[in-house]
Amino acid sequence: VKITALHNCALVLSAGGRSIMIDALSKGTEPFEGISREDFTRAMNGQAPFEGICAALYTHTHPDHFDRGLNERYAQRFGVPMFIPDRDLGSGGSFEVGGFEVKYHKLAHSGAEYADVRHYVFLISAGGAKIYIGGDADFNSEEHFAFLGGVKPDAAFLNALYLSAQQPI
Repeated sequence: VKITALHNCALVLSAGGRSIMIDALSKGTEPFEGISREDFTRAMNGQAPFEGICAALYTHTHPDHFDRGLNERYAQRFGVPMFIPDRDLGSGGSFEVGGFEVKYHKLAHSGAEYADVRHYVFLISAGGAKIYIGGDADFNSEEHFAFLGGVKPDAAFLNALYLSAQQPI
């Protein structure tokens, strides 16, 4: 599995000639960067690292993770399925797309002021690797461990603010 970090918490995971974008098409909000003009042009042209995109996943719809206009433009051009929690997608589930197995779980966004935000975490399996995407999930939630169910991911992507959390997850 090849992992390309783009901006803020945006990633492209690639395996077997296919790729998944995670929190990739966003404009950002200060102090968080959004996708650069150059990367958005590459995405719209299907150029590296955006070749073979088979799905776009979003942890939540805050502007530093998701932009509706950019995603609508991308979807019109490529028609890929998008996991966008702009509505309730249940407490969790799983699906397969393009050789990726995606498990998802609803987990509270960090910060009491964001209690009403629909936020999801992902465990993505591809190419023999398991990657955990924590997004902006609550720092101290035991639900991380419950969702993983004993699985030890090969890589985990968590909000950098986890480093300053008072209690480790």
